[in-house]
Amino acid sequence: GGPAFGWSFWKNCIDSYRNTSPHDGYHILAKWSKMIEDKYSSISLEKLNEEEDEPPKEVFFVYTSNIDGHFTRVPTFQDRVVECHGSTLFLQCQNDYGVDCTQGNKTWALPQDGLSNLTVDPKTHLVSGKFPLCPGTCNMVARPDVLMFGDFKWVGQRTSNQEDKFYHWKDGVDRLASGKYIVTRKEDEEQKGEDEKNKKKEAVPFRPTAYFPEDSDEEDVDTDITKGVVVEIGAGTTIPTVRHQAERFCEMTGATLIRINVHDSHPPYADTGSFWKKKTEIETQYECLSLPLGALEALSVLDWLIEKEREGLVIDDEETEKIEKEEGAEK
Repeated sequence: GGPAFGWSFWKNCIDSYRNTSPHDGYHILAKWSKMIEDKYSSISLEKLNEEEDEPPKEVFFVYTSNIDGHFTRVPTFQDRVVECHGSTLFLQCQNDYGVDCTQGNKTWALPQDGLSNLTVDPKTHLVSGKFPLCPGTCNMVARPDVLMFGDFKWVGQRTSNQEDKFYHWKDGVDRLASGKYIVTRKEDEEQKGEDEKNKKKEAVPFRPTAYFPEDSDEEDVDTDITKGVVVEIGAGTTIPTVRHQAERFCEMTGATLIRINVHDSHPPYADTGSFWKKKTEIETQYECLSLPLGALEALSVLDWLIEKEREGLVIDDEETEKIEKEEGAEK
């Protein structure tokens, strides 16, 4: 046991994570994020009440239980991610009981060559060499900043800071969904050159439950320009942290849920009160698209469909088959 055993496990994990590049699915998500930002920049948000907080500046956020740090390796997501279980790319003090350390509640980055001095014995599977040490007054062997089961010594400083930004953004999205702002297209404002009163009459609300300006026709209003979507990828039911976060967000904002999971792509289940009772799907206030596919496969399919729609093509089963034959595209 001890550090030689623990760091044998973590060295294998960290080396594997660092030697694996984020797959193309991460870059597809980054591309979509840029598309959403461009669309968001084409509108103006005006507060209905001057005392209301400002609308959110960010249009997307990542909430992940992955500890591999891959999202932070994609520049688009570096400052807009919550790693709710921590990250192997950061270290913390062991926080042993009875030991007062100046780094006891802090985390620090694991150097790129931080584990290069550790060697794993193929027979005992124990490591030897220079272990990463806490730079604080305790000078003990450090540990990854990762939340384990029953882990009362996890610092989680980075995660707390990330969550502060996330929940601030989430509150802003909730205000949008609650109709706290009037949404107008900048293009319309520039072309029509209308005064503030007329702009309000031409305003586009955030979504059907939001504020509708006087004289507006709800059926004729295009709400797609600001409607939200949650892309949930691989969030299972055993540890449903991310799954529940996605469902609560959709309930709060009316965003569409795209659930990508090979085995657990089903819509939200009702709480039957018993583990043994057969669970039943519940009727939600938001749309849910279930895709029983792997992450990269599902994202590639959706990206292909988005590109075809942007080209002005109406996609149905017959049209999809025709395009695939002509272009050799893969669904």
